[in-house]
This record gives sequence, C-alpha cells and structure tokens, in this order.
Amino acid sequence: MMPITELSFKSCHPRIRMLSRKCRPWLRFGASLSTGDGNPNDAYHRTFFQILPSPNQNALPPIFNLMNSRTLFAQLRLQPSRKADLRLETHWVWLSRKADFWYSGVGAFNNSHFGFFGLTGGERRVLNMVGLTLNYQADPSTAWSLYLVRIWGKGVVRANFASDSATYAYLQATHRW
Repeated sequence: MMPITELSFKSCHPRIRMLSRKCRPWLRFGASLSTGDGNPNDAYHRTFFQILPSPNQNALPPIFNLMNSRTLFAQLRLQPSRKADLRLETHWVWLSRKADFWYSGVGAFNNSHFGFFGLTGGERRVLNMVGLTLNYQADPSTAWSLYLVRIWGKGVVRANFASDSATYAYLQATHRW
C-alpha cells in the first residue's frame, strides 16, 4: 500500500458588496490551491483527493475539480430587481505541477466505473473560462435559469483534444407545487 503524505487544499473567496441601491452589486474573488503529485512513479501519492466530489459551485461545468489544481476566479453579481439575478464570472485553471494529471469527472457513480479520468500534457495551464448566469423568479413557485459559458483550452487541453475551445449552455425551468 502506498503511503499518503502532504495532502492539502487551501481556498480563499473574499467578497465585497458595494454600497449601491441600483443592482446591488457584489464583487467576489477567489483562489484555490491543492497539492499535486510531482513524481507519479515513486511510492508516495501526494494528490489532494476530493472524497465526495460535487460540481464546483463557483464554476458550473464539471470539467475541472479540486484535485491537482490551482484556480483563480473573479465574479460580478448584480440584482437589478428582486426577481432577477445576473452573474458574470471568469476562471483561470492550472495544474499544481507540470507532471500532474488533470482530473475531471464527478466521482464514482456505479460499481464498475470510478468516475474520474486523468490526462496529462506536460504543461501546467489547463483552461480559461467566462460564464454568464441569469436567474429569474417569475412567481413564488416558478424560476428560470439561463447559463452560458465559453471555455478556452490551454496547454493540457491542446495536448489531449483536437479542439481547444467549447461552449456550454442550458436553460432550466423549476416549478414547485
């Protein structure tokens, strides 16, 4: 059995609420750092492992998680009315070390699949992304959400995929009875 040593995850997400009655703006900045495994061929596994993964609440597409990564993000949130909420955000993602794997996925979901895949490309930069979220509460029981994100792959993505960019979008309606 391989000994597990030096696992760590650090996160900082300060936010600033600006004193404005119009749109009630919030600015939020964040950074997260997790350990990677600089030498996958030795007897030590130093990757921070996210035991109970879930989609990152600060970046909705589950294309990256908290393993082997360094992430910076900035977010602007506006509430032009009590019914509407708008969020614009950007993320920059790197691997902790060049030799690390970029892990993606949402964890184990059945008895035959672990739920993660790991890719390497001899680079540290993984991706940059910009996302826009619009939430609208139509009435007390009905809400609409529109999400649109543009992702630009960097070194690790370019080493593993034919295309280095993607667009992801969804429209969701929720009704409570």
